[in-house]
Amino acid sequence: LYNTLDMIHWMGLKYNCIEVSEAAGKLGEFYSLSLGHGEKIVPIQDELRHIQTYINIQNMRFENRITLLIQVPPQLYGYYMLKIVLQPIVENSINHGILEREDETGTITVNGSMDGNSIRLTISDNGMGIPKKKLDSLLQKKSGQKRHGYGVWNIHERLRLAYGPEYGLRYESTVGEGTTVTVVLPVVTEP
Repeated sequence: LYNTLDMIHWMGLKYNCIEVSEAAGKLGEFYSLSLGHGEKIVPIQDELRHIQTYINIQNMRFENRITLLIQVPPQLYGYYMLKIVLQPIVENSINHGILEREDETGTITVNGSMDGNSIRLTISDNGMGIPKKKLDSLLQKKSGQKRHGYGVWNIHERLRLAYGPEYGLRYESTVGEGTTVTVVLPVVTEP
């Protein structure tokens, strides 16, 4: 698949189809970051590049209506975390927050900080927010019931299984104003 996308990218350039070339190139980069070399733990910098690439692709689709601001201090870039944690959260910010706004435009801001033995990455959007009832059950596993938000529950559980119960996702939201997801990670210096 990656080689096919690379071929489409170069064909787009050859035949002066710049938008096709750019889309194939960005999608190839997205898959390259997603798949990597099979590693499960990656530098925070790679996770940030992954969401930047994802936003670039979405902006081709949604005519640049999504702004991404990454305000993570560079000194956090070299620490490690589980792969494919931030992108699904950003995807939810777009699909269930920003695109639910009347103008379908919005901003996602990613901040980072270190506090003792923990790293906190926050993903905030100015979307529609999550009603309290749904917010309270978002990270709860309910057997026998139809699940919504399986993706975020899965991320939360992956983090807790890998690092311990004090780590995972924390949600804050105000309907009509937006949502903030805090990813709490341990300080990991090598894969």
